[in-house]
Amino acid sequence: MFSTRPPRVQEIPGYRGAMPLPPSLSTRVPLIGAPMAGPGGGRLAHAVSAAGALGMVGVGNARSAAWIEHEAAIAGAGDTPYGVGLMAWGLPDAPHQLETVLALR
Repeated sequence: MFSTRPPRVQEIPGYRGAMPLPPSLSTRVPLIGAPMAGPGGGRLAHAVSAAGALGMVGVGNARSAAWIEHEAAIAGAGDTPYGVGLMAWGLPDAPHQLETVLALR
């Protein structure tokens, strides 16, 4: 598939360039932390945001509303911006997760 080196991302067919982040995110670094269920809790999200990017809290499909609220409070300490990543396929069995996240807004 590759000759002696992998292709640069610009050489991949269909690549249209980097997608800029919307100005409303107002981050110093144009990155979004991956919302990893498990390691992606409030402390990691806060650290990523404090470093200038957008930290994300990763919510596994078995997490409770209380856990989400607790981790969100850690992520948003000092009015630090953060986001929450939910597993869409798990929401039919855990609608409280989406309701909890929307209530945090």
